[in-house]
Amino acid sequence: MPFEFTAEDRMLQEKRMQIAHRKRLMINYISHANRILEDCETVEQVNKLIKSAEIDRDESHIDTWHKMYDNQLYDRELCRLHKLKNFLDLGVAVEVHSHHGFLVEGKFVVAFQRNRWRVEGKNKWYWYKDVEELVNRYIRKEHT
Repeated sequence: MPFEFTAEDRMLQEKRMQIAHRKRLMINYISHANRILEDCETVEQVNKLIKSAEIDRDESHIDTWHKMYDNQLYDRELCRLHKLKNFLDLGVAVEVHSHHGFLVEGKFVVAFQRNRWRVEGKNKWYWYKDVEELVNRYIRKEHT
């Protein structure tokens, strides 16, 4: 007697395939977002990206209104872009360090999401209040 899949087995398999596809899309989007951040050099470019990310975020919220917890991928992207814009407004040299932070002035690693920073090559993370305080107090060493 040959083995046959039931309708429930087929639904579970389809659900697993959908989840795997969503994970691949998220990974591709994150690597794409990092490549975009590497190309941003002016505030105008960042402003354009912020506008498109806000549209994507709004569409995502509409698509996932029924979920208690959604991925918030676009909210994180907006956080990254706003932080990048703040650094560019202050006239600091910024580049993407890795998948989790910026390299500021070639020495300081600043996290994308949390208000944390560390010296390149060290493992001790420090907290800061906002980007302006970080730049003035630690990067430019203007103690008040």
